[in-house]
Amino acid sequence: MTNSYLNHKCLVSQGKYKPGSVHEKSLEAIIHSISVGENINSGYDMMSFGDGPDLICVILQCRGDSYGSKCRSCFASAMAGLRRRCPRYKGGIIWFDQCLLEISSIDTVGQLNYDDSFCMSNAKNVGDNPYLFILKWDTLFDNISHIAITEKNKNLKDANKPALYGAGEKRLGTKRKMYGMVQCTDDLSVKACQECLVSNILKFQDCWKSGKRGARVLGRSCNFSMMAFGDEPDMVSVTFLCRGDSYGPKCRSCFATAQSELRKRCPRNKGGIIWYDHCLVEFSSSDTTGQINYDDGFCMPSAKNVSGDRISFEKSLLVLISDLTRIAVTKKQKPPLYAAGEKRLGKKKLYVMVQCMLDLSEKGCEEFNQGKYKPGSQHEKALNDIIQSFSKDSEGFHTGFSMEAYGKEPDIVAITYQCRIDSRWPKCHSCVVTAGSELLRKRCPRDKGAIIWYDQCLVEFSSLDTFGQINYDDNFCMPSTKNLIGDSISFEERLRLLDNLTEMAVTKIDRNIKGIKKAVLYAAGEKRLGKNNLYGMVQCSGDLSVQGCNECMTYYTVHFQNCWKSKQGVRVLSRSCNFRYELYPFINPKGPYYTKF
Repeated sequence: MTNSYLNHKCLVSQGKYKPGSVHEKSLEAIIHSISVGENINSGYDMMSFGDGPDLICVILQCRGDSYGSKCRSCFASAMAGLRRRCPRYKGGIIWFDQCLLEISSIDTVGQLNYDDSFCMSNAKNVGDNPYLFILKWDTLFDNISHIAITEKNKNLKDANKPALYGAGEKRLGTKRKMYGMVQCTDDLSVKACQECLVSNILKFQDCWKSGKRGARVLGRSCNFSMMAFGDEPDMVSVTFLCRGDSYGPKCRSCFATAQSELRKRCPRNKGGIIWYDHCLVEFSSSDTTGQINYDDGFCMPSAKNVSGDRISFEKSLLVLISDLTRIAVTKKQKPPLYAAGEKRLGKKKLYVMVQCMLDLSEKGCEEFNQGKYKPGSQHEKALNDIIQSFSKDSEGFHTGFSMEAYGKEPDIVAITYQCRIDSRWPKCHSCVVTAGSELLRKRCPRDKGAIIWYDQCLVEFSSLDTFGQINYDDNFCMPSTKNLIGDSISFEERLRLLDNLTEMAVTKIDRNIKGIKKAVLYAAGEKRLGKNNLYGMVQCSGDLSVQGCNECMTYYTVHFQNCWKSKQGVRVLSRSCNFRYELYPFINPKGPYYTKF
């Protein structure tokens, strides 16, 4: 049974405690009590100390089949992991395979947490009948949810309390089985457990209904998982791609030759790939549509070495590849994902062609070309140098935005960070250092391109110069689980607040930037609408122009309107701009650029 780290969240809004403080000593005492106590044998423990602002509350929930020594071991791993990932934060949550641990300065025992949850789907598709898979899961989910709220907890002596945990299996055809598990934290009532599970299954239905072989939805209050094991159905997939300049009869001829030859070279194999000058053909028993294949590749160098300046040649080659990649993914309408060109090198010419499979997105094609850097390489050294320079970047943390870059494309190493305007120095410094370290060391090790979002900042690593450009690809929407009742606050009223805030963001001058007049590109505020207050915030990245900010906000309010149109709140985040609205205050009204309409 594995016990892998899954995710974590630092509850930044609760602040930090000082080393050697009473808070730290009380926390250590609680941790020791839980680790040696008897409650851990049942798979759940909760301890708190103090009250008001001095409250410390620790909740441990182990999986229903991981009690006793397994639970104790997971608690130790989770505690160490949370300390490393959220050092000295008063609040934080961490999820492992076998347990969940929360430390908080707020008493949330018995309350449903709708915010701190996420979904992890399996990389493999379920096969040819995803609808049958969903129907089977619906039935299994109902069955194990009923078990969770009706069967008693056998680990608690003399306790007439439901286990709030259920697991089971269901057959899928003759060769496969589906396994499922649901669990709620032990501090919830039966009614709250039911509400939590239903809320999360609706909130993340786009994730677990995506045709994948499994998914895990985890939250602070409840979680569920499903997985199909066994042989795949007899899927037969044939993919072919002809070179961008080899269409029509050339493509047809190459396909006929290649598929015939593949049958000879890989007789009766369910999977195989063959490459020709003008085409590629793949047979497979798996659906890999849209996925980048990092494994099946090879290099065929010329027998002749470069004469003259080899370093200059390599740089010219990389520049030309980078330029052609950009052409391949940025042409209007549907990009061809193909480009070819030439570059003069003294008396000679260099000819290059790039191409991606047409099932890839433009982002996927470009990401594949960004690739990874090697340990000990110049890229890694430059990246570490920039991160180290962050600690000295007083101007960037003062304004909330900075972009540092070394080299030129394609050898560029660029890091951009954007802090929320109400979280400038020192909050900005703390968030950027944490996010940068997390992205570099844990989330995307050795990737040349990556983005991470935190409550108070965004950090991006890239090998491309995207300064001042709107990023339409890297974005997501996090809606509230609660719907608006009727037309209590109309879509138009919410849109009007966001429009008003955007207008303020692009017209108000940033008082923190001295010497030049630059729009702050940030605004927050509230508006009374009947019995409710509507709170909102908008922000654009500091490298955008006023026009770029307006375009970005317009695009994302329209692009994600189906995500937030019926919701009480939402957060839409992207590399270039973001916005949020709620029916409760989430930003200090005394903060900068805040308006009451």
